[in-house]
Amino acid sequence: MRIAILSINIGAYDIFWSDFYSSAEENFICDCLEKEYFVFTDSTDIKAEKEKVHVYYQEDMGWPNNTMKRFMFIYNIKDELQNFDYIFFVNANALFQEKLTSDFINRRKNIIVIEHPGFHLYKPEDKPFETREESFAFVHEKDRRMYVQGAFYGGKTDYFLQMVDFLNKRTEEDLERGIIAVWHDESFLNAYVAGRNDVQILGWQYLYFDEYVLPYARTIVLRDKRKYLTNKNGRFLNENFFKKRMLIKLRNLKWKILIFLKVYKYESIKDSEGNYIGNNIQSIFEDP
Repeated sequence: MRIAILSINIGAYDIFWSDFYSSAEENFICDCLEKEYFVFTDSTDIKAEKEKVHVYYQEDMGWPNNTMKRFMFIYNIKDELQNFDYIFFVNANALFQEKLTSDFINRRKNIIVIEHPGFHLYKPEDKPFETREESFAFVHEKDRRMYVQGAFYGGKTDYFLQMVDFLNKRTEEDLERGIIAVWHDESFLNAYVAGRNDVQILGWQYLYFDEYVLPYARTIVLRDKRKYLTNKNGRFLNENFFKKRMLIKLRNLKWKILIFLKVYKYESIKDSEGNYIGNNIQSIFEDP
């Protein structure tokens, strides 16, 4: 099996590359001997010194274009990706800490995503889907059940490239009309996978934030960018960031306390085939 791993290391994000690469080589689909890396960067510190590392110059387009345009970055090299069996995009600050073999891949599914760790306890109506109908990232209320991360997604090559082509066009159409989805590329990813039956959804325990202290194996972690990036990347250090982070922690704490007190119960959601598709919480005073 041939695997392509994509990473965007624009600006200060090049600081993450060395550990990302070495940890992926050792732990990510570690039973696969044919892994190649495709890196989009404006850095001169990331060089194609190894035959399996391909570097593509990408100018710094600023925030939020560096994330909004990532589908375009990927689709621009579609010809170079055609000969792989699977393609995975992974955030630059990811670190692969536990060995993960190809056994985790459900070959019956075409796209692979991971549930978002910050919202797995939220009620569907409280999860941050795009709710404006004028946006192409809009998710219908009936499909707002499980919210996935934009930090990791993959799939069979043909289906993965079809997805990024579609999402690139939809993103550009939104931008041309002056619309920016609430969570940028992540919103479009959620719109794409919502309601589909060919998507494998991994539990959030596969990939969560480095600052979380949880009783699960740290398979993949997202390193805390505030520890690595300088003040010139002010969006990670400003007051609004800390305020939002604190609100998330307080909300998670609230749900954990309510579940511990058995005011709410925790349930897994499965599709008609019995496959896990997300989590939900429900009051014991509500009808199931």
